[in-house]
Amino acid sequence: MIYFPYLNSLMTNNRYNDLKVNLKDGFVMTSKFLMHAHNRYLRRIFDADPDVEVVDCELLSLRDMTVYIQYMSILSYFYESGISAARMLAHAREKSYHELYRELIDETRDSFDADPDENQFHLIDYTTLLDILDDEYAATKSQGAILKVYINWLNYDFHKRNSFFLKLLKRINFRFVSCRDIKEMLDQNKRLFEIDDVAVYIFKTLFKRGFSINPNSKPTEILMHSLVSFMSVQQNNAVYIVGDDIVPTSRFDPREGLWERCGSVLFNSYTSAACAFNGAILKAGGCIQWNDENHDFVPHVNCEMFEVRTNGWREVGALPVPLRDSKCCQVESTVQLFGGSNDLGTSSNIYTFNESTETWSLSEIATPTEYEILSLNLI
Repeated sequence: MIYFPYLNSLMTNNRYNDLKVNLKDGFVMTSKFLMHAHNRYLRRIFDADPDVEVVDCELLSLRDMTVYIQYMSILSYFYESGISAARMLAHAREKSYHELYRELIDETRDSFDADPDENQFHLIDYTTLLDILDDEYAATKSQGAILKVYINWLNYDFHKRNSFFLKLLKRINFRFVSCRDIKEMLDQNKRLFEIDDVAVYIFKTLFKRGFSINPNSKPTEILMHSLVSFMSVQQNNAVYIVGDDIVPTSRFDPREGLWERCGSVLFNSYTSAACAFNGAILKAGGCIQWNDENHDFVPHVNCEMFEVRTNGWREVGALPVPLRDSKCCQVESTVQLFGGSNDLGTSSNIYTFNESTETWSLSEIATPTEYEILSLNLI
């Protein structure tokens, strides 16, 4: 049973119930007045015969009718109490009215499809917002429109909702949003960059697409070098660029819009593996140019670590075998290095970096097949 003040008029034994609705698996008693106000089909019947007492709806089940009556009762409750209809969803979820909740979500989506107004979700809580705009549904909509919904939802109560925004931002497929639209939205909402890690995430996301965006009112400096092949690593809300053919490491802080020259690498090499690791950056393997004239490249075993505190690189334990084109990432308190290649061919080995001894060891686990790993992401 649903406990709404207005629902008393809908109960089967209530004196206000003056209409019997026959269904395929039973019947319900309800109010003509209520049905006349909310249902066009029944309204036409009542207008033709105001004294009708029984109506046949044998295509509907008791379950269907229950959901419909719940829907009407909750509409009436929120209308009479003056509470925004946007709260209906949260109320239905909190009371575990599951079928009604799904019906309301479908209604909300239909409304958004017909009129994609980014302001219609202001009063919806975070959980309800995710249920309406889940991954499957949001993927079918304009990603720019979804991003506007998230920004407007945040701005309605910025201080209470800003902890959710980075999670919302990561749900956007930025491949389908133009850089111009992103820049326009961000220029109009500067305080988004007050939220931890938002500036870095936006910079890295656009950087992968070959775009650069200024997250503040100051001009962003251009890169100090022309880069063709490089690695980017996020650390302490900044992005570090480790260039294959550039000795100095570059640091970019999106909050300042400035580039900074950092310490030079010890082993200038190409196609190394690099990742953030416990407040530092680990760089492993790669290849060096052995013969300038013939452009010969030879894989090597050298590894080094960049300490943010000292702004410089230092040597750590070498790989057991020379490797180039490997990929690595931090997993808990270790770094796992996957695949790569050398003169013997493509490797399926996985190597583990021990933090305390700063040495590498061969893992008992291998990659599924011997193929070149193009990218690596930790989920």
